[in-house]
Amino acid sequence: MAYDKRPRQINISRAKTTRSASSAHRASPPRQAAGTRRPASSRTAAGRRSAPASQARRTAPGTSASRQGSRTAPAQARRTRRRRKSPARVAVIVLFTLVCLSLVGYGALKLWSMQYFKTGEMGTLDTEEVLQTAPEYRGKQLNVLVLGIDYTTVDGNGAETRSENGNTDMIMYVRMDFENDSMYMLQIPRDTFVGDAGGSAGKINGILPMAVNAGDENPVSELAGYISQNYGLPIDKYVTIDMESLREIVDVFGGISVYVPYDLVTYDEYTGAEIGRLNQGWQVLHGESLEYFLRSRKAAGMARSDLDRLENQRYFYSALFRRVKTASVKDIVKLMPVVSKYVNTDISMEDAMGIVVNFLSIPSENIMVCRLPVYGSAQNYNGQSVVVTGKAESAELFNQYFLNEGDTPMTAADITTPDWPTSGGCADAAIQWMSGIDSEGVGEAGEPVKEKQQAEKNVAAQAASDSASASSVPAA
Repeated sequence: MAYDKRPRQINISRAKTTRSASSAHRASPPRQAAGTRRPASSRTAAGRRSAPASQARRTAPGTSASRQGSRTAPAQARRTRRRRKSPARVAVIVLFTLVCLSLVGYGALKLWSMQYFKTGEMGTLDTEEVLQTAPEYRGKQLNVLVLGIDYTTVDGNGAETRSENGNTDMIMYVRMDFENDSMYMLQIPRDTFVGDAGGSAGKINGILPMAVNAGDENPVSELAGYISQNYGLPIDKYVTIDMESLREIVDVFGGISVYVPYDLVTYDEYTGAEIGRLNQGWQVLHGESLEYFLRSRKAAGMARSDLDRLENQRYFYSALFRRVKTASVKDIVKLMPVVSKYVNTDISMEDAMGIVVNFLSIPSENIMVCRLPVYGSAQNYNGQSVVVTGKAESAELFNQYFLNEGDTPMTAADITTPDWPTSGGCADAAIQWMSGIDSEGVGEAGEPVKEKQQAEKNVAAQAASDSASASSVPAA
């Protein structure tokens, strides 16, 4: 199955990396010659994207030295955990962290915001286990693993309690190509089957808590290593999120306008009474309504459960990108304490600000979001519903969007996640471009003000506020 190409030609790069000889993260017996990557060879132009000649070359923040430099100390004492959180809330924190920092003056922000910026508390990435971007591509692209961690558990009486080793409910692999002004986002379903590596449930979201339970000083490296080794994806940095109350984020913006693609209606499984509803069309979503939109997986029309939920979350990403670009300085200042509560990363403050500058220049037609191809949730492992990686389909996806020029194309044999009996067909990558998502709902009632108009309003409001403040100061 070939994936459709877009008219805009983009040259996407992928690291030419060497697989680690270690097999600690492989859940299935290693294949022949799995210890090393195949040598690079010439590739045809098929499936490739080349950047327009006029497109400006960009350089990623930081240098190779900074990427290989020392990290901060391993995990410190964990703070008291908080209430139940949505799997998609991670996007709010991550994207705001990477985008909003650039909108405030560099010098003052750097000194002031360091008190909010936590780095390295989840450990460091073990470069012997985690593939890194090849040296020739460092500074040109950055590959980040984004994890949303839910520390809430429910006891036998239905009461919520806190766990010290939360499950990884949201996993996203993000590749930023600074030379070609593009960003590719790969959603990895939390129920992806990994066998014993994921504990008794056999799911990928169990790898991190198992590492925490084992007292691993670098627990995030265990999950990064598994993804890197078994999917052949280089990972340079990570971001983890303790997904606190969504209301604190949404309230900063007074709600977010999201396009709801179809009616979301949930019924009580026992009484049949309607217990939740969001109508199709533009909706200004606040805490509870946005949480319902992001968490819904059993609403009418969501036959594929979590897979449908992942696709709905993309409309939130679209809304978030749009809103971030019109954020005011006051919005950002209010956001900083929230970042302090939820964000942990090994990205330095200076590099994060550089990433933001690059991100803001990426047009929506160059932002792609896709999902790991999997066989649906009809499979069971130890009584748990799991999805199983479609290896041939994943290799095809990676070849088209995540390989660098000159890399040998991947095959199903290069995807080394464990096999498990499947039923039905493989759900494809559901590739979408942000420009296409952005175009949905255009002209319909409730459509938000265009970005430029909103930005002009924000600037005018800020100027009026500054003028009022100045006029209230008594003359000397």
